[in-house]
Amino acid sequence: KNYDEVKTYLSSLLDPIRKMGLNDLYANYLVGNYGRQTDLILKDVAVGDPEVELAKAELRFTLNHEMVIKPLDFFVRRTGMLYFYKNRIANIKEPILAEFQQRMEWSLEQLQTEKENLERAIEEVSNFE
Repeated sequence: KNYDEVKTYLSSLLDPIRKMGLNDLYANYLVGNYGRQTDLILKDVAVGDPEVELAKAELRFTLNHEMVIKPLDFFVRRTGMLYFYKNRIANIKEPILAEFQQRMEWSLEQLQTEKENLERAIEEVSNFE
């Protein structure tokens, strides 16, 4: 309803995010992208590399509740990672692509095409002239 509610909600996320082994900036990122739906994402985070497992939970949420159907939808349109959190992509790219392949039942050829599209986009934003 207002900024104070947002601050209160953000504060309520700090402990769970810290317990996962992530820094406080993830609370801002998640609330900025998903609002109160952040709770649904955090409930779906599995044990493992916290950054990878959080990204996979985000992907499952966006596949189930939003119009994400391709890796570029996820990395560009939905999360903004390609432009604002590019440093996260190296660690999560392969697990996210594997999750897409499994969930979307992609062939190896489709997976390779999507991987090339993602790598091309990363290259374009990394090495502009």
